[in-house]
Amino acid sequence: MTRAQRLSAIIASFVVLVGLFVTACHYRRRSDDQKKLTKIRVRLKWSHQAQFAGFYVAQQRGFYRENGLDVLLLPGIQGSGETETEKPAIQMVASGEDDFGLTGPESILLARGKGLQIKAIAAIFQDSPFCYIALKSENILRLRQLVGQPVGVHFDSPDILTYRAMLKGATPPIRETQVKEVSIPLDGIPSLVGQYDAATDRWKGRQVKAIPGYLLNEPIRIKRDYKLDVNIIDPAAYQVHLFGDTLFTTEEYARDHSDIVECFVAATIRGWREALRDPDAAVNATIEVAKRDQVLDRELERQKMQAVVGLIQKSEVKAQRVPRTEDQTPYEFGAMTYEKWKTVQRLTEERLEASHVDLTQVFTNEYLPEHRSPIRPLPKCKAYR
Repeated sequence: MTRAQRLSAIIASFVVLVGLFVTACHYRRRSDDQKKLTKIRVRLKWSHQAQFAGFYVAQQRGFYRENGLDVLLLPGIQGSGETETEKPAIQMVASGEDDFGLTGPESILLARGKGLQIKAIAAIFQDSPFCYIALKSENILRLRQLVGQPVGVHFDSPDILTYRAMLKGATPPIRETQVKEVSIPLDGIPSLVGQYDAATDRWKGRQVKAIPGYLLNEPIRIKRDYKLDVNIIDPAAYQVHLFGDTLFTTEEYARDHSDIVECFVAATIRGWREALRDPDAAVNATIEVAKRDQVLDRELERQKMQAVVGLIQKSEVKAQRVPRTEDQTPYEFGAMTYEKWKTVQRLTEERLEASHVDLTQVFTNEYLPEHRSPIRPLPKCKAYR
């Protein structure tokens, strides 16, 4: 071997050693970073879908990791068909198996009435996407047109409380006995649309004239799968104004891990802002996270995401039009009001029986970036550096 060859071999060996050293440092640093991350479990309301896109974006863009969190997003419904298993967020969080959950405000208030010490910390949807759905061909636009007609009802779901409130909010109020209430499955679409008979070119077997559903789901699926248009009966038209998906945890967890709660909420809100800014990327994040548990239809999720954006933007525009005094806090994503929780309480009075629920203990805005107390030390995460 010549001198030049020996020198080249030495240089090559040195480069390899430097590369190995750098790689080792990189993996050690990454390992150290992983050790510093706090693992938390979040139970979503349903199976993975664009309804929860902001959480997926926060995870995919690394917002949670930047705030020192290793977040596992878990579906509220796992599997499908005969293997489908429900994992209700209230039960999973109250039992301590999960740290955070997402559900409707009615469920949170009912749980408090039963003695479960959970607390709402952010309202992802300022307005509920819940509605009643009728086929456009039936020309049903108002609840009054359903008097004497069969109407689908989910008797075991908190959504029935909104339906009852809608009946009471009609002018004049509609009694429950004036409507033929029919118990239908959670997926009530087949009960509404029936089956198409190609021989007669007609739809048969329609059981009800209207069903409960979500703006983000059933209307989109009916149009896509059955090529049928629908009319929406909005609870707001009957003076029923509720939050939609609401983030919560236990009082104990919030008390013992306030830093984690603040950092999680801040990263989640950041994820939602990004999802609203770039809906296509939000759909990609949804599909990517969901693939561990299920395969999603991209076009369906794209349409759901459009509906989500529309719902949130409509709420923001409406909130910004409300006159405010100088001492009132401007609109902030996730913020909740006592007045709106009072509406939820009126809905749940029948189910709460004699239980007294103090609304000031049911929810808090203190973990939102713009609402935090100035006397409390800043949490150690990027959102507050």
